[in-house]
Amino acid sequence: MTTPWIAAFLGLSATVVILGLLVLGMLRRLAPLLERTEQVLSGAERRMALGGLPPGATVPEFVAERSDGGAFTARELSESTTILLFVDSDCKACEQLVADLMHGRVPDLGVPLVVVSDDRAEAQTLARSTDVTVLIDQDRSLAASFDTRATPQAFVLSYGTVRSSATPNTWESMSSLLASTTRGGDRETDTAAAAVAS
Repeated sequence: MTTPWIAAFLGLSATVVILGLLVLGMLRRLAPLLERTEQVLSGAERRMALGGLPPGATVPEFVAERSDGGAFTARELSESTTILLFVDSDCKACEQLVADLMHGRVPDLGVPLVVVSDDRAEAQTLARSTDVTVLIDQDRSLAASFDTRATPQAFVLSYGTVRSSATPNTWESMSSLLASTTRGGDRETDTAAAAVAS
């Protein structure tokens, strides 16, 4: 090999090494951005699957039937912080919550609890629990207003605004949702969604 060939080979090798270092540096800078993008996209996919009004949304106007036959309006959700819980008569993940409601074993969550059922007979039995307002949503118009596609689905509402939502299947996870919201963290629909599959 002649000297020019050796010099060209060394120059080419140095160029490849420098380009490799530049690419590695760019990848290290882009990695956090790519991870954040993946998290945002997975959160959006989860929200699309589960539905539910997003944090910051205003509670839509509605009139629903109470289990005692009276009317319940959106205005009543604008007077304080409230948990609105949707359950379904065919929902396996709702079974423990429904059983506790039927037998009056609902813990004090510290805020009013409004339960929405799509089954009139079930709503009548859920109404046995004291300090719980039960609404009947046979035509699922209220569920549609809140874009609810999975049950159980709970919304923490504060003075007519959605603060957070999740799909908790225990009172402990419901309390955690409420606690994280009142600490100031508006939460998107969280990983408790896995409970829907249980």
